[in-house]
Amino acid sequence: MHTIFSTILDMLHSITPASYQIQFIDHNLDSDNVKPIKSDHLIANLVKNTRITAHDHFQDVRHIELDILDSNESDTNFNPGDVAVLFPKNLSEEVDEFLELLNMSDTADDTFILLPNDEDRELPPDLDSILTLRKLVENYLDISSTPRRSFFEFLSFFTTDENHTEKLREFCSAEGQDDLYAYNQRVRRTIIEALQDFSSAKIPLEYILDMFPKLQPRQFSISSSMKVHPGKIHLTVAIVNYKTRLVKPRTGVCTKWLSGLKPECCTIPVQITRGTMKLPTSISTPIILIGPGTGVSVMRAFLQERISEGATENYLFFGCRGQDKDYYYKEEWEQYVKDGQLKVFVAFSRDQDRKIYVQDILKENAQLVWDIVHERKGFVYVSGRADKMPTDVMNAFKSIFISEGVMTEEEAENYMTLIGRTGRYQQEVW
Repeated sequence: MHTIFSTILDMLHSITPASYQIQFIDHNLDSDNVKPIKSDHLIANLVKNTRITAHDHFQDVRHIELDILDSNESDTNFNPGDVAVLFPKNLSEEVDEFLELLNMSDTADDTFILLPNDEDRELPPDLDSILTLRKLVENYLDISSTPRRSFFEFLSFFTTDENHTEKLREFCSAEGQDDLYAYNQRVRRTIIEALQDFSSAKIPLEYILDMFPKLQPRQFSISSSMKVHPGKIHLTVAIVNYKTRLVKPRTGVCTKWLSGLKPECCTIPVQITRGTMKLPTSISTPIILIGPGTGVSVMRAFLQERISEGATENYLFFGCRGQDKDYYYKEEWEQYVKDGQLKVFVAFSRDQDRKIYVQDILKENAQLVWDIVHERKGFVYVSGRADKMPTDVMNAFKSIFISEGVMTEEEAENYMTLIGRTGRYQQEVW
Protein backbone atom coordinates (compact mmCIF):
# COMPACT_ATOMS: atom_id res chain seq x y z
CA MET A 1 0.00 0.00 0.00
CA HIS A 2 2.84 2.38 0.91
CA THR A 3 4.52 1.69 -2.44
CA ILE A 4 1.30 2.38 -4.37
CA PHE A 5 0.76 5.63 -2.42
CA SER A 6 4.34 6.75 -3.09
CA THR A 7 3.93 5.99 -6.79
CA ILE A 8 0.74 8.08 -6.96
CA LEU A 9 2.51 10.98 -5.22
CA ASP A 10 5.43 10.78 -7.65
CA MET A 11 3.00 10.87 -10.59
CA LEU A 12 1.28 13.93 -9.14
CA HIS A 13 4.65 15.64 -8.72
CA SER A 14 6.17 14.70 -12.06
CA ILE A 15 8.40 17.43 -13.45
CA THR A 16 7.77 19.20 -16.74
CA PRO A 17 10.56 18.51 -19.25
CA ALA A 18 13.03 21.34 -19.81
CA SER A 19 12.34 23.61 -22.78
CA TYR A 20 15.95 23.53 -23.96
CA GLN A 21 18.98 21.30 -23.84
CA ILE A 22 22.51 22.56 -23.36
CA GLN A 23 25.31 21.63 -25.72
CA PHE A 24 28.77 22.74 -24.64
CA ILE A 25 31.15 23.78 -27.39
CA ASP A 26 34.78 24.81 -27.70
CA HIS A 27 34.60 28.54 -28.40
CA ASN A 28 36.14 31.70 -26.97
CA LEU A 29 33.84 34.68 -26.46
CA ASP A 30 35.31 38.15 -26.71
CA SER A 31 35.31 40.41 -23.66
CA ASP A 32 32.75 42.89 -25.00
CA ASN A 33 29.86 43.09 -22.55
CA VAL A 34 27.48 45.00 -24.82
CA LYS A 35 24.43 42.99 -25.76
CA PRO A 36 23.95 42.05 -29.42
CA ILE A 37 22.45 44.98 -31.29
CA LYS A 38 19.23 44.68 -33.26
CA SER A 39 18.58 46.72 -36.38
CA ASP A 40 16.25 49.08 -34.49
CA HIS A 41 18.71 49.65 -31.64
CA LEU A 42 21.16 52.53 -31.36
CA ILE A 43 24.53 52.48 -29.63
CA ALA A 44 25.13 55.39 -27.27
CA ASN A 45 28.08 56.55 -25.23
CA LEU A 46 27.30 57.66 -21.68
CA VAL A 47 28.73 61.18 -21.35
CA LYS A 48 27.02 62.45 -18.19
CA ASN A 49 25.54 60.81 -15.09
CA THR A 50 24.96 63.62 -12.59
CA ARG A 51 22.89 63.72 -9.42
CA ILE A 52 20.49 66.70 -9.55
CA THR A 53 19.00 66.41 -6.07
CA ALA A 54 20.71 67.68 -2.93
CA HIS A 55 23.08 65.13 -1.43
CA ASP A 56 21.16 65.21 1.87
CA HIS A 57 17.86 64.58 0.05
CA PHE A 58 16.38 61.10 0.42
CA GLN A 59 15.84 60.66 -3.34
CA ASP A 60 18.74 60.28 -5.77
CA VAL A 61 17.68 61.64 -9.18
CA ARG A 62 20.10 61.62 -12.11
CA HIS A 63 20.47 63.73 -15.22
CA ILE A 64 21.85 61.34 -17.82
CA GLU A 65 23.20 62.27 -21.23
CA LEU A 66 23.80 59.76 -24.01
CA ASP A 67 25.74 60.52 -27.18
CA ILE A 68 24.48 58.43 -30.10
CA LEU A 69 27.35 56.83 -32.02
CA ASP A 70 27.84 56.05 -35.72
CA SER A 71 24.31 56.71 -36.92
CA ASN A 72 22.95 58.97 -39.63
CA GLU A 73 20.27 61.59 -39.00
CA SER A 74 17.36 59.39 -40.13
CA ASP A 75 18.38 56.66 -37.67
CA THR A 76 18.51 58.98 -34.67
CA ASN A 77 15.53 61.22 -35.32
CA PHE A 78 12.94 61.31 -32.54
CA ASN A 79 10.20 63.66 -31.48
CA PRO A 80 9.44 65.37 -28.16
CA GLY A 81 7.40 62.95 -26.09
CA ASP A 82 9.21 59.86 -27.40
CA VAL A 83 10.63 57.22 -25.10
CA ALA A 84 14.10 55.69 -24.70
CA VAL A 85 14.13 51.96 -23.97
CA LEU A 86 17.16 50.76 -22.03
CA PHE A 87 18.34 47.19 -21.52
CA PRO A 88 19.72 46.78 -17.99
CA LYS A 89 22.26 44.25 -16.79
CA ASN A 90 22.72 42.55 -13.45
CA LEU A 91 25.68 43.77 -11.42
CA SER A 92 28.74 41.51 -11.43
CA GLU A 93 28.69 40.96 -7.66
CA GLU A 94 25.05 39.80 -7.82
CA VAL A 95 25.85 37.51 -10.74
CA ASP A 96 28.71 35.98 -8.74
CA GLU A 97 26.44 35.42 -5.73
CA PHE A 98 23.79 33.80 -7.92
CA LEU A 99 26.32 31.46 -9.54
CA GLU A 100 27.63 30.46 -6.11
CA LEU A 101 24.11 29.60 -4.96
CA LEU A 102 23.70 27.41 -8.05
CA ASN A 103 27.11 25.79 -7.44
CA MET A 104 28.02 26.68 -11.01
CA SER A 105 30.85 29.19 -10.56
CA ASP A 106 33.46 26.77 -11.91
CA THR A 107 31.64 26.31 -15.22
CA ALA A 108 30.16 29.80 -15.54
CA ASP A 109 32.49 30.76 -18.40
CA ASP A 110 32.17 27.58 -20.44
CA THR A 111 30.54 28.23 -23.81
CA PHE A 112 27.39 26.44 -24.96
CA ILE A 113 24.48 26.66 -27.37
CA LEU A 114 20.79 26.14 -26.65
CA LEU A 115 18.77 23.55 -28.55
CA PRO A 116 14.95 23.43 -28.26
CA ASN A 117 13.54 20.16 -26.98
CA ASP A 118 10.36 20.74 -28.98
CA GLU A 119 10.49 21.28 -32.73
CA ASP A 120 7.72 23.89 -32.41
CA ARG A 121 9.70 25.94 -29.88
CA GLU A 122 12.03 28.69 -31.07
CA LEU A 123 15.02 30.14 -29.29
CA PRO A 124 14.48 33.48 -27.53
CA PRO A 125 15.20 36.07 -30.25
CA ASP A 126 17.39 38.37 -28.16
CA LEU A 127 19.82 35.72 -26.96
CA ASP A 128 23.32 35.31 -28.36
CA SER A 129 23.75 32.21 -30.49
CA ILE A 130 26.72 31.25 -28.32
CA LEU A 131 26.48 31.77 -24.58
CA THR A 132 28.14 31.30 -21.26
CA LEU A 133 26.15 30.97 -18.06
CA ARG A 134 27.74 34.16 -16.77
CA LYS A 135 26.64 36.12 -19.85
CA LEU A 136 23.17 34.59 -19.67
CA VAL A 137 22.71 35.63 -16.05
CA GLU A 138 24.29 39.05 -16.52
CA ASN A 139 22.31 40.07 -19.59
CA TYR A 140 19.13 38.03 -19.68
CA LEU A 141 17.85 36.69 -16.33
CA ASP A 142 16.01 38.78 -13.75
CA ILE A 143 17.56 37.37 -10.60
CA SER A 144 16.32 40.23 -8.37
CA SER A 145 12.63 39.76 -9.08
CA THR A 146 10.07 38.11 -6.83
CA PRO A 147 9.78 34.42 -7.79
CA ARG A 148 6.75 33.12 -9.64
CA ARG A 149 4.80 30.15 -8.34
CA SER A 150 6.31 27.99 -11.11
CA PHE A 151 9.76 28.71 -9.63
CA PHE A 152 8.77 27.00 -6.39
CA GLU A 153 7.18 24.12 -8.29
CA PHE A 154 10.39 23.48 -10.21
CA LEU A 155 12.55 24.00 -7.13
CA SER A 156 10.66 21.30 -5.23
CA PHE A 157 12.11 18.69 -7.62
CA PHE A 158 15.69 19.80 -7.11
CA THR A 159 16.03 20.07 -3.32
CA THR A 160 17.90 17.33 -1.51
CA ASP A 161 16.68 18.29 1.97
CA GLU A 162 13.34 16.60 2.70
CA ASN A 163 12.17 19.55 4.81
CA HIS A 164 12.84 21.90 1.90
CA THR A 165 10.98 19.66 -0.51
CA GLU A 166 8.00 19.34 1.82
CA LYS A 167 7.78 23.09 2.36
CA LEU A 168 8.02 23.84 -1.36
CA ARG A 169 5.29 21.35 -2.22
CA GLU A 170 3.15 22.87 0.48
CA PHE A 171 3.66 26.29 -1.14
CA CYS A 172 2.44 24.85 -4.44
CA SER A 173 -0.70 23.27 -3.00
CA ALA A 174 -4.11 24.94 -2.87
CA GLU A 175 -3.96 24.94 0.93
CA GLY A 176 -0.53 26.58 0.97
CA GLN A 177 -1.31 29.72 -1.05
CA ASP A 178 -1.65 31.97 1.98
CA ASP A 179 1.71 30.77 3.29
CA LEU A 180 3.30 31.27 -0.12
CA TYR A 181 1.93 34.82 -0.30
CA ALA A 182 3.22 35.62 3.20
CA TYR A 183 6.65 34.19 2.40
CA ASN A 184 7.01 35.56 -1.12
CA GLN A 185 4.84 38.36 -2.52
CA ARG A 186 3.98 40.12 0.75
CA VAL A 187 7.63 40.83 1.59
CA ARG A 188 8.81 41.00 -2.05
CA ARG A 189 11.36 38.29 -1.49
CA THR A 190 13.87 37.97 -4.31
CA ILE A 191 14.95 34.90 -6.24
CA ILE A 192 18.39 35.09 -4.66
CA GLU A 193 16.87 35.19 -1.15
CA ALA A 194 14.66 32.19 -1.94
CA LEU A 195 17.69 30.23 -3.17
CA GLN A 196 19.48 31.12 0.07
CA ASP A 197 16.56 29.77 2.10
CA PHE A 198 16.34 26.55 0.07
CA SER A 199 20.06 26.04 -0.20
CA SER A 200 19.87 22.28 -0.80
CA ALA A 201 18.56 22.86 -4.32
CA LYS A 202 20.71 21.53 -7.18
CA ILE A 203 19.19 23.09 -10.28
CA PRO A 204 20.15 21.46 -13.60
CA LEU A 205 21.53 23.95 -16.10
CA GLU A 206 18.95 23.03 -18.76
CA TYR A 207 16.13 24.32 -16.50
CA ILE A 208 17.61 27.82 -16.08
CA LEU A 209 15.41 29.46 -18.72
CA ASP A 210 12.29 27.70 -17.43
CA MET A 211 12.77 28.80 -13.84
CA PHE A 212 14.06 32.34 -14.05
CA PRO A 213 12.22 35.21 -15.76
CA LYS A 214 13.65 37.36 -18.50
CA LEU A 215 15.23 40.68 -17.59
CA GLN A 216 12.82 43.26 -18.98
CA PRO A 217 13.80 46.52 -20.71
CA ARG A 218 12.85 49.78 -19.00
CA GLN A 219 11.29 52.86 -20.57
CA PHE A 220 12.18 56.47 -19.81
CA SER A 221 10.72 59.64 -21.30
CA ILE A 222 13.37 61.51 -23.27
CA SER A 223 13.97 64.87 -21.63
CA SER A 224 15.64 66.69 -24.53
CA SER A 225 14.86 67.93 -28.03
CA MET A 226 16.83 66.84 -31.07
CA LYS A 227 16.68 70.42 -32.35
CA VAL A 228 18.51 71.69 -29.27
CA HIS A 229 20.74 68.66 -28.62
CA PRO A 230 21.27 66.89 -31.97
CA GLY A 231 22.60 63.36 -31.72
CA LYS A 232 22.01 63.24 -27.96
CA ILE A 233 19.46 61.74 -25.60
CA HIS A 234 18.85 63.24 -22.15
CA LEU A 235 17.08 61.29 -19.41
CA THR A 236 15.83 62.27 -15.94
CA VAL A 237 15.93 59.13 -13.82
CA ALA A 238 14.94 58.54 -10.19
CA ILE A 239 17.09 55.82 -8.63
CA VAL A 240 14.67 53.36 -7.05
CA ASN A 241 15.38 52.54 -3.39
CA TYR A 242 12.90 51.19 -0.85
CA LYS A 243 12.53 48.75 2.02
CA THR A 244 10.21 45.78 2.26
CA ARG A 245 8.50 44.22 5.25
CA LEU A 246 11.74 42.28 5.70
CA VAL A 247 13.32 45.71 6.38
CA LYS A 248 15.84 44.91 3.67
CA PRO A 249 16.87 47.64 1.23
CA ARG A 250 15.69 47.13 -2.35
CA THR A 251 16.87 48.83 -5.50
CA GLY A 252 15.41 48.95 -8.99
CA VAL A 253 17.29 46.67 -11.39
CA CYS A 254 17.68 49.25 -14.15
CA THR A 255 18.24 52.36 -12.06
CA LYS A 256 20.76 50.51 -9.86
CA TRP A 257 22.68 49.55 -12.99
CA LEU A 258 22.42 53.07 -14.41
CA SER A 259 23.56 54.76 -11.20
CA GLY A 260 26.83 52.83 -11.24
CA LEU A 261 27.79 53.58 -14.86
CA LYS A 262 30.77 55.88 -15.33
CA PRO A 263 30.72 58.56 -18.05
CA GLU A 264 32.98 57.93 -21.06
CA CYS A 265 33.56 54.36 -19.85
CA CYS A 266 30.67 52.47 -21.38
CA THR A 267 28.41 52.20 -24.38
CA ILE A 268 24.85 50.97 -24.13
CA PRO A 269 22.14 49.93 -26.60
CA VAL A 270 19.06 52.15 -26.80
CA GLN A 271 15.78 51.72 -28.62
CA ILE A 272 13.45 54.64 -29.39
CA THR A 273 9.69 54.16 -29.25
CA ARG A 274 6.95 56.67 -29.94
CA GLY A 275 5.35 58.42 -27.00
CA THR A 276 1.66 59.03 -26.49
CA MET A 277 1.69 62.83 -26.14
CA LYS A 278 2.02 65.19 -29.11
CA LEU A 279 2.57 68.94 -29.28
CA PRO A 280 0.07 71.19 -31.13
CA THR A 281 1.03 71.95 -34.71
CA SER A 282 1.08 75.74 -34.22
CA ILE A 283 3.66 77.40 -31.97
CA SER A 284 1.12 80.15 -31.24
CA THR A 285 -1.13 77.68 -29.41
CA PRO A 286 -0.54 78.08 -25.64
CA ILE A 287 0.32 74.99 -23.62
CA ILE A 288 0.06 74.14 -19.92
CA LEU A 289 2.62 71.58 -18.74
CA ILE A 290 2.01 69.81 -15.42
CA GLY A 291 4.92 67.62 -14.40
CA PRO A 292 5.63 67.07 -10.69
CA GLY A 293 8.83 65.19 -9.85
CA THR A 294 10.42 63.30 -12.73
CA GLY A 295 7.20 63.87 -14.65
CA VAL A 296 8.91 67.08 -15.74
CA SER A 297 11.25 65.01 -17.94
CA VAL A 298 9.03 64.98 -21.02
CA MET A 299 8.00 68.58 -20.31
CA ARG A 300 11.62 69.63 -20.67
CA ALA A 301 11.71 68.05 -24.14
CA PHE A 302 8.48 69.85 -25.08
CA LEU A 303 9.80 73.19 -23.85
CA GLN A 304 13.15 72.88 -25.61
CA GLU A 305 11.39 72.03 -28.87
CA ARG A 306 8.80 74.81 -28.61
CA ILE A 307 11.23 77.52 -27.51
CA SER A 308 13.70 76.59 -30.27
CA GLU A 309 10.86 77.26 -32.73
CA GLY A 310 10.03 80.63 -31.21
CA ALA A 311 7.02 79.76 -29.02
CA THR A 312 6.54 81.93 -25.93
CA GLU A 313 3.11 80.86 -24.65
CA ASN A 314 4.46 78.11 -22.39
CA TYR A 315 3.20 77.59 -18.81
CA LEU A 316 4.94 75.07 -16.55
CA PHE A 317 3.37 73.86 -13.30
CA PHE A 318 6.03 71.91 -11.42
CA GLY A 319 5.87 70.21 -8.04
CA CYS A 320 8.62 69.01 -5.71
CA ARG A 321 9.41 68.82 -2.01
CA GLY A 322 11.78 71.75 -1.54
CA GLN A 323 13.36 74.56 -3.50
CA ASP A 324 16.85 73.56 -2.32
CA LYS A 325 16.29 69.78 -2.48
CA ASP A 326 14.69 68.59 -5.71
CA TYR A 327 13.86 71.55 -7.95
CA TYR A 328 15.00 69.90 -11.18
CA TYR A 329 16.40 72.13 -13.95
CA LYS A 330 15.77 75.29 -11.92
CA GLU A 331 18.47 77.31 -13.73
CA GLU A 332 17.12 76.30 -17.14
CA TRP A 333 13.59 77.39 -16.25
CA GLU A 334 14.85 80.66 -14.82
CA GLN A 335 16.72 81.46 -18.02
CA TYR A 336 13.61 80.79 -20.11
CA VAL A 337 11.60 83.04 -17.80
CA LYS A 338 14.21 85.79 -18.07
CA ASP A 339 14.07 85.54 -21.87
CA GLY A 340 10.27 85.83 -21.87
CA GLN A 341 9.78 82.27 -23.20
CA LEU A 342 8.20 80.61 -20.16
CA LYS A 343 6.07 81.23 -17.09
CA VAL A 344 6.74 78.89 -14.15
CA PHE A 345 4.51 78.05 -11.18
CA VAL A 346 6.09 75.82 -8.53
CA ALA A 347 4.52 73.95 -5.63
CA PHE A 348 7.10 73.22 -2.90
CA SER A 349 5.20 70.71 -0.81
CA ARG A 350 7.50 70.74 2.25
CA ASP A 351 8.82 74.33 2.39
CA GLN A 352 5.94 75.53 4.60
CA ASP A 353 3.62 74.15 7.26
CA ARG A 354 0.79 73.51 4.79
CA LYS A 355 1.57 71.03 2.03
CA ILE A 356 1.07 72.50 -1.45
CA TYR A 357 0.77 70.44 -4.62
CA VAL A 358 0.40 71.19 -8.33
CA GLN A 359 -3.39 70.94 -8.16
CA ASP A 360 -3.36 73.71 -5.55
CA ILE A 361 -1.37 76.16 -7.67
CA LEU A 362 -3.59 75.36 -10.65
CA LYS A 363 -6.62 76.47 -8.64
CA GLU A 364 -4.72 79.54 -7.36
CA ASN A 365 -4.32 80.54 -11.01
CA ALA A 366 -7.84 79.56 -12.05
CA GLN A 367 -8.56 82.60 -14.22
CA LEU A 368 -5.31 82.16 -16.19
CA VAL A 369 -5.92 78.42 -16.65
CA TRP A 370 -9.50 79.03 -17.85
CA ASP A 371 -8.34 81.67 -20.30
CA ILE A 372 -5.68 79.38 -21.77
CA VAL A 373 -7.87 76.28 -22.01
CA HIS A 374 -11.22 77.79 -23.01
CA GLU A 375 -10.72 81.21 -24.54
CA ARG A 376 -7.45 80.46 -26.34
CA LYS A 377 -8.00 76.74 -27.01
CA GLY A 378 -4.72 75.76 -25.37
CA PHE A 379 -3.38 72.26 -24.80
CA VAL A 380 -2.77 70.63 -21.40
CA TYR A 381 -0.13 67.95 -20.70
CA VAL A 382 0.12 65.93 -17.48
CA SER A 383 2.95 63.55 -16.61
CA GLY A 384 4.02 61.82 -13.40
CA ARG A 385 3.24 59.01 -11.03
CA ALA A 386 -0.09 57.23 -11.44
CA ASP A 387 -1.10 57.60 -7.80
CA LYS A 388 -3.47 60.39 -6.66
CA MET A 389 -1.89 63.14 -8.76
CA PRO A 390 -3.62 62.57 -12.15
CA THR A 391 -7.07 62.44 -10.50
CA ASP A 392 -6.34 65.43 -8.25
CA VAL A 393 -5.17 67.48 -11.24
CA MET A 394 -8.22 66.52 -13.29
CA ASN A 395 -10.47 67.46 -10.38
CA ALA A 396 -8.68 70.81 -10.14
CA PHE A 397 -9.51 71.50 -13.79
CA LYS A 398 -13.15 70.57 -13.23
CA SER A 399 -13.23 72.92 -10.24
CA ILE A 400 -11.81 75.70 -12.43
CA PHE A 401 -14.40 75.02 -15.14
CA ILE A 402 -17.16 75.31 -12.54
CA SER A 403 -15.84 78.51 -10.92
CA GLU A 404 -14.56 80.37 -13.97
CA GLY A 405 -16.82 78.91 -16.67
CA VAL A 406 -19.95 78.96 -14.48
CA MET A 407 -20.61 75.29 -15.24
CA THR A 408 -22.49 72.64 -13.36
CA GLU A 409 -20.60 69.53 -12.23
CA GLU A 410 -22.10 67.60 -15.15
CA GLU A 411 -21.12 70.31 -17.65
CA ALA A 412 -17.56 70.41 -16.24
CA GLU A 413 -17.34 66.63 -16.57
CA ASN A 414 -18.53 66.78 -20.18
CA TYR A 415 -16.10 69.59 -20.98
CA MET A 416 -13.26 67.55 -19.50
CA THR A 417 -14.26 64.65 -21.73
CA LEU A 418 -14.40 66.95 -24.75
CA ILE A 419 -10.88 68.36 -24.39
CA GLY A 420 -9.57 64.86 -23.75
CA ARG A 421 -11.27 63.45 -26.85
CA THR A 422 -9.98 66.29 -29.05
CA GLY A 423 -6.38 65.85 -27.84
CA ARG A 424 -6.25 69.08 -25.87
CA TYR A 425 -5.82 67.23 -22.55
CA GLN A 426 -3.13 64.56 -22.72
CA GLN A 427 -1.52 62.62 -19.91
CA GLU A 428 1.23 60.04 -19.54
CA VAL A 429 1.48 58.45 -16.11
CA TRP A 430 3.22 55.40 -14.67
